[in-house]
Amino acid sequence: SAIWIGLFGTVSLPLYFARSSVERGWKIATPDPLASGILAAIPPGGEAWKTVKALEARGIQVAAREGAVRFSPHAYNDLGEVEKILAAVDELGQNAAVSAALARRPAGLK
Repeated sequence: SAIWIGLFGTVSLPLYFARSSVERGWKIATPDPLASGILAAIPPGGEAWKTVKALEARGIQVAAREGAVRFSPHAYNDLGEVEKILAAVDELGQNAAVSAALARRPAGLK
């Protein structure tokens, strides 16, 4: 992902996070233009509550709101913290893909 630069040459963490989430198959539920540090996104598969619990288990504080995962990247967060969240999102996606593949395997295979 490109780094998104906001006003005054600072990194726009919500915009960067939003674009990076879309690249990972998430749907942004927060209306454009992003006007605050709150970002609601719907994970692939739409299981917000399950995704929130999995992210919380990795030390990432988020909330489930109206079928979306609510993130709040603000000025006190840095790019490294956003990258940590994206790495966790990637891990969850990989785990979901593995689980789906195992569920589709023919009976009798272990």
